[in-house]
Amino acid sequence: MLMFPVVDLLSNSFELQGIEVNLWLFIVLMGLGSLVFFPIFLFYFWFVERKRLRSNKITASFIPPNNFNPAELSVFFYKKLDERSVAATIIHLLHRGVVNIKKVKGHKVVYPGPKVDNSLRSYEKTILKYVESFDGYYFNSLVKDLSAGRQFSKKTFTESVINDLAKRKYISSNSKLRFFKVSLKLCLFVLIVLVLYPFILVIVLTILREGASSFRVFTDLAYFFLYLSVISFLPLFILSMLLVGLIGRVNGRRWVASSKTKRYWIQVVSFRNYVQLVEKEKLTYNSPDLKKKILNDTLPYSISLRFVKNWQDIIS
Repeated sequence: MLMFPVVDLLSNSFELQGIEVNLWLFIVLMGLGSLVFFPIFLFYFWFVERKRLRSNKITASFIPPNNFNPAELSVFFYKKLDERSVAATIIHLLHRGVVNIKKVKGHKVVYPGPKVDNSLRSYEKTILKYVESFDGYYFNSLVKDLSAGRQFSKKTFTESVINDLAKRKYISSNSKLRFFKVSLKLCLFVLIVLVLYPFILVIVLTILREGASSFRVFTDLAYFFLYLSVISFLPLFILSMLLVGLIGRVNGRRWVASSKTKRYWIQVVSFRNYVQLVEKEKLTYNSPDLKKKILNDTLPYSISLRFVKNWQDIIS
């Protein structure tokens, strides 16, 4: 019969499957074990990242890799693109002269032109056609309408951007499976630290205190920790998926990148970090004009990557 641990704080011990274990010694050894496991975990990621750095060319120019526009770059950091990415795409088109913005009665209105760009993405063409069908369109209303996805053949703006990237082979076709694999690896690591290691620790403490016990005691312990692993797997796996998703917002959602994109992955993450430094004004410039130019060039990326808090004031 499986029995959960009963902790007795007065005697500084807890009982597990009929075995009394010193509580404080268990905590100390758990701490020492963490000092062993986590450096190994960090070394593994350091080694992997170092290997990636050596296998990738690093560019010193601060430009978007593969000419990714703001929405495309954001796909590698966020699962869903919101109104900020739509606004950033329109501002990016404005910088390229594909659309222009005029202020009418205190509101910003988007008009097509003056330039013609033959290298537009499919969803950028849709945006341009939508603007051309009206005699000017309020910027904030345009952002809301486009983000709703009604203009993208019953697809959301996110799906339109991802489909375009997939056609150009920048997005992996099995990204969901790869996401689950990454989450599973993290979940198994947590299970090793929180379940397997304590199981081994209890056995070692029992042997040190009482010598070799009966085989039945060890099998009872094994069944208990196996049961604990089974009931804790699902919540730990869900927690691992959430954690991987949060990490992906900073280090990038590498699992969505194709082998073609992975060759430039260091540049993708580095450009995101560069945009953040520009937005937080942590860089020094040779002249005010250079600062103004860089802030202007990175503005659509700052909005799409969610570094600009007052982005709605820009489109009003």
